[in-house]
Amino acid sequence: MDVNEFPGARTRGFQLFGIGNRPKFVFSEGTLKRLSDGAAVHSWAHGDEARFRPDLLRVEIGGEPVVWEDGESLWWRDGGAPVRLAASETPITLPSFDGHPHKAALRTLHAEILLSIDGGLPLPNALVYRKPWRRDGAMMTMVLEATGNLRLIAEWAKSLDDPFDRNNGGREEPDNMGQTLWLLGRLGLGDHPLVRRTADEARRRLGADGALEGTVDGRRHAVYASCWLRLGLEACGLDASWVPVPDEYDDYGPLFWMRREWVGPKAASTTVEYDGRYPYLWWAKAHFHRLEVPAPVPAPGRPMSWESHASEARYEAIASIAPEWAATRFAAPHTWHAAEMFLLLAGLPVV
Repeated sequence: MDVNEFPGARTRGFQLFGIGNRPKFVFSEGTLKRLSDGAAVHSWAHGDEARFRPDLLRVEIGGEPVVWEDGESLWWRDGGAPVRLAASETPITLPSFDGHPHKAALRTLHAEILLSIDGGLPLPNALVYRKPWRRDGAMMTMVLEATGNLRLIAEWAKSLDDPFDRNNGGREEPDNMGQTLWLLGRLGLGDHPLVRRTADEARRRLGADGALEGTVDGRRHAVYASCWLRLGLEACGLDASWVPVPDEYDDYGPLFWMRREWVGPKAASTTVEYDGRYPYLWWAKAHFHRLEVPAPVPAPGRPMSWESHASEARYEAIASIAPEWAATRFAAPHTWHAAEMFLLLAGLPVV
């Protein structure tokens, strides 16, 4: 089993640009194009010799950067002076991770998360999703906080008015309540009106057995949902002692590595199996079980994170970049996967 093997169909090399809330672009086959309408910004005479450097947020030709991003803007150049293409209203912090053994991977994974923020919305993937998911957004928040970029999603967080995202077939998934509280708490919004509303909703949904009612991804995951609620309450400075963690089997339990001591032994003993469609599940469980994992290496011309066969993704939207992916219901990058890899490799504690 190679957990870093890229399972997507072979496609031409490309690199995405537009970190944070900037417009999105793609460099492919020597041309830089806007993703919104496919319009070409510029083509390079020797574009077939381009070298993709996702860890450095740039594409090079002849050893010189021709498209690149920094904390200030997106730029391009073809022999003359640099041309500013998309400046950021909100500054973006780009740590170098110098001295870290996985610095290239961390830079790339951080970029893949920033690339999926669109109009302030933390999306699982900016091409095939148009709505943020609380589950993915909560994991993104951990990375954004660690890199000094929480402000990029602050306005979205302030606008939240529902404990649930209702994205998964319209269901009110119980883990969303804890994730909503976590997001608000880490963004310094502990006095947001949704905090009290969410806590009250959680109390109402505690069943007679002490578990939160409802399903996560179509099944009962009571340990996972309860742990998220406890973490979210703590993030908002609220008492979490009234939330019991059920002592039962839950194969999502080990996804909650943030406070592994909360997860009961029945859930903690879950077998760690790899599913290449949803690799973030394996990476989270590997984090929980403290497994040694092979460090991923950024490969030129393709992202490091992905997801496939998701029920709510609009895969036809990625056809302009990779028609093979649209046909096989595959999308890359993916923020939950990128966040899980980043947080495990970086070894950062969660407050």
